[in-house]
Amino acid sequence: MHDQIQFMGRRIVSKESHKDPAKRSRLWSHHVILKVFEKGMGTQMAEGILLPFEVCNLSFEDFAKMPNLRFLKVSDRCDNLNGDFSHLPSQLRWFRWQCCPLKILSTNFYHEELVHLDLSSSNINLAWNDTPQNKNKLFQKLKVLILSYCWDLCVSSNLFSWFPCLKRLDLSCCNSLLELPYNICQMASLQILIFNNCESFNKLPMSIGALKHLVKFLICGTNIEELPDGVGQLEKLKELDVSHCCKLVRLPTSMGRMRSLLYLNLDYTMIAKLPNDFSKLISSLEVLKMGMEELDNQTDYKRLQPLLINMSGFPSQLQVLYLEGYMNLESIPKLPSSLTHLEVKKCNSLQIISDLSHLESLKELLLYDCRSLVRLSDLSNLKSLRKLSICNCENLEEIHGLEGTQSLQQLKAPGCHKLTETTRKILGQGRLIDNVGQSVQGSNSIAADDHHIYQALPILCVVFALTSGKMWEQPKFVAGELLTITLWVNAYIRWGVKRTFCRYSIRIEDIKFTKRDIIYIHHFKGFDWFGFPLGCNDAIEELSVDIDFIFRHSNSGYYCSDQMGAHVKLWKVLFENKDSEQQMPNQESSAMLVADFFRWSDAVDDEVGIINDGLKQQMPRVSGFFRWVNVVDDVLTSNDGSIRQTQDFPILRIQCSHPSMKKAMLRAGKRALHEKDLDEAGPSKLKRQY
Repeated sequence: MHDQIQFMGRRIVSKESHKDPAKRSRLWSHHVILKVFEKGMGTQMAEGILLPFEVCNLSFEDFAKMPNLRFLKVSDRCDNLNGDFSHLPSQLRWFRWQCCPLKILSTNFYHEELVHLDLSSSNINLAWNDTPQNKNKLFQKLKVLILSYCWDLCVSSNLFSWFPCLKRLDLSCCNSLLELPYNICQMASLQILIFNNCESFNKLPMSIGALKHLVKFLICGTNIEELPDGVGQLEKLKELDVSHCCKLVRLPTSMGRMRSLLYLNLDYTMIAKLPNDFSKLISSLEVLKMGMEELDNQTDYKRLQPLLINMSGFPSQLQVLYLEGYMNLESIPKLPSSLTHLEVKKCNSLQIISDLSHLESLKELLLYDCRSLVRLSDLSNLKSLRKLSICNCENLEEIHGLEGTQSLQQLKAPGCHKLTETTRKILGQGRLIDNVGQSVQGSNSIAADDHHIYQALPILCVVFALTSGKMWEQPKFVAGELLTITLWVNAYIRWGVKRTFCRYSIRIEDIKFTKRDIIYIHHFKGFDWFGFPLGCNDAIEELSVDIDFIFRHSNSGYYCSDQMGAHVKLWKVLFENKDSEQQMPNQESSAMLVADFFRWSDAVDDEVGIINDGLKQQMPRVSGFFRWVNVVDDVLTSNDGSIRQTQDFPILRIQCSHPSMKKAMLRAGKRALHEKDLDEAGPSKLKRQY
């Protein structure tokens, strides 16, 4: 119950008697309850009691003095009630006492008016073991009996004789329960039967088929090996859940009478075959979940047959289909047009999913760990699709028809690295300039109109840093050690007034561990977002980039970003200058593009490649002209031909691509050194050594 509804109800009850709370019809305060029992006041008025654990030294005989009591809920921490249940008020209809300390219920315990009885999580091991001697002394009106989490409870065949009108029986997590007695058929009115997680339970009787009114049957997490044919005779059954029954290998051969079945969960079982006429037998089925139990030994998977489904396919009214763990399943037969949710997991041999163009009602398409999946059919006709999640499908190269999915709200494709592969990508090391200003070209959002403004394709630039061994739980890395990093790229695509959240992952391989900043530049294949086409007035908004996992080549270990202290320092959407791309290689044009906020470097010492203060002031003007600082091409020397001392200024190591650019760099360096010499000992002659 919601807190506000509870508060409103208590306010209504409090108006019944402002001056004397003991005369109210509902009691929940332990002070008022004690006053009622100690002084005998208001016992005729009480209709409902919520007994808190603070109330002690009471017995069930005290409740016998309340002839109008209809509701009694005892706190699960209240273990000091004396007596037995035979003294419960005659008009009581709803009784709950979780964690009841009683181990044996009295043989004469019955109640004529009780409708709901909940003794879950109790110490009871024997209950209603005797045969009732008088048919008039039964639970004639009891509809709900909950004995779940009674670990030591043993159910005898006499139990069902006491409850002729029972509609719901819950024996979940009764680990001492081995099997269901044959005379379960006596409970002809039973509608809900729950045996979830009874670990020792291993057999169902054939007489289960006599429960003609059974609507819901939950038996997941047990050790049963087969469903008897009697289950197939449950004509009114709407929900059947046998998930996590790891030994279950066979369905009933006769399921033709289950015309009312709407929900069937066979997840985490060993069922690999459906009946031949499954689609006709259960024509009303709306939800079907099937999954193989995960095996430790991969050779066991090879012995399993693929999921056998008749060519007639699935039931025509099916709305939700879930398949998991069918390692040899290579294709899925034609799906019904009524489908609204399709989820496929860990089907490693699945290469293709049949035509989806007729699934006009499909709202969610989820594909996880289907590592052989190479293509999907065109999605342009899926006008109702809202969620598309494709995770760890390593060989999926392209998704067709995204521009036609008018209702798409979420697109996630982490681990689908071929979707984000590009032939043009740059990886390097260097230093992110501190206090990067707002003048940096690019932003965290792009609009399709920018394509016309810049007349170039967008690129994604990411700068991140790695750390090693700063905290005790962090692994220690060696400089130059090879790593593979996975980045998460999140953004919203705006289509007019609609927005779609997109998540992709980019895998960057063979990164050498360094204390420097690492820059990654990703050139898109076209004016799109990882294959998501952008049209006029479309835009990319709220871009963010995070490090997901780091793979260590030396020990094949995976680490999350927190374990290594890795973090992304900058991400930008930039536009490539088309003219500079034609004149210079990718590497050099990229260097020019990020010159305003990043300095390239590949030397051992962090200070190598950083010019003295005078030269540093000139670097922003010329940094776009040089490429990688890793080749000693031009060296500034003193007039005697020797290299200047590093304590005076660092060695300048450059590789330029054009002669004119070399001269510009040389002039900048000479001018800086000339100013330094004037300040210290006067001008000195510099010459260039080739």
